[in-house]
Amino acid sequence: MATIAQIKSGLGIVTLNLQRATKDGEPTEWLRHWDNDRRIAVSIHEDTLAFAKENPMDEHFITQHETRESQAGGMYDAYRIVKVTTDIEATL
Repeated sequence: MATIAQIKSGLGIVTLNLQRATKDGEPTEWLRHWDNDRRIAVSIHEDTLAFAKENPMDEHFITQHETRESQAGGMYDAYRIVKVTTDIEATL
């Protein structure tokens, strides 16, 4: 687990310039950073963003990664920043 600063450093990003993501022209609960030169997208849910702003040194964040194909046909790396809780919610 890491802080947001550690995640940015690991991804080689100085500043996450976040814009509201849309789906079918409607705003979503997700914000997105796009680096066209490196073809990297970084997304974060608005609730996670609010927590990160209030707790900048918290180390309960991880990234999830997948490679996606854009609508134009090019490939890009998509990262999602999520907050991991330490509370056990279920045991199987």
